[in-house]
Amino acid sequence: MTEKNKKIIYLVYGIVQSLLLLVCGIVLICSALHIYDGGEGTYSRETVTAALKSIAIPLILCAVCIVAGGILTLVLPRDAKKPRGEMHPAAAIKRMSARVDTESCPKAVKALIKKEHTLRLISVVVAAVVCVAVAVPCCIYLFDLSHFDDIGEGLTEDIVSAMNFVIPAALLGLLAIGVTTYACYDSLKRELTLTKFAAKKFSNKDKSATASQTAEPRNPLQKLTQKIHLLVATKKRRTIALWLVRGGVLLVAVVFILLGIFNDGMNDVLQKAIRICTECIGLG
Repeated sequence: MTEKNKKIIYLVYGIVQSLLLLVCGIVLICSALHIYDGGEGTYSRETVTAALKSIAIPLILCAVCIVAGGILTLVLPRDAKKPRGEMHPAAAIKRMSARVDTESCPKAVKALIKKEHTLRLISVVVAAVVCVAVAVPCCIYLFDLSHFDDIGEGLTEDIVSAMNFVIPAALLGLLAIGVTTYACYDSLKRELTLTKFAAKKFSNKDKSATASQTAEPRNPLQKLTQKIHLLVATKKRRTIALWLVRGGVLLVAVVFILLGIFNDGMNDVLQKAIRICTECIGLG
């Protein structure tokens, strides 16, 4: 089978699996909310079993689809070769920009490239403003302890109300991030087209060749040092980005732990753990 047909099969499989996962997520959320809306009020073995029975078909189909994906990778393995043109536009722009002679490049082309830079900057700023605008009210709502009862049956309704307030805001922030990501990627592709045109029509290749003939040969040790510095700088940027993500996740975890302590959720979990140990397992 040709690689093109394999690509089509994998694409169809990915679409089907994504739809099944989306359906499973929606029905699980609806079932969890239905336990409270139906008047049960608590999660128990009976209520959860009944809810899972009602959504068994999409869950089974999703599990079958995942198993089929594993079998598909064994029966129709993809070509291990990396296809051409998969370089990210930002990396391609950086590589192509080094070939452009900025002195001979027309101002119109430079203006269009600068316009794409400005568009990406504005998109990122707008997305950041939207995320802050939806995060601040959510934090104010969650940190206001008057929205949560100390303990009891009213706490469940308060948590559901908080979810109804926070989830739409979070979805709005994710939508802003998604739209910005798509807009920036599309802008990078347009800038890549402009950069390729400039590199082809206004290349500094001849200029560099002439300069290299007249200049002294470069020290090999100097070349090696420059490569090492470039590698260290790239690795440093990746490390900083990784630690920023880790710090963000840690901050979110600390915030929710503090929220659980302030609304007495920690005591509720402790009491449930004590009951499990004394009543179910039989310890103590």
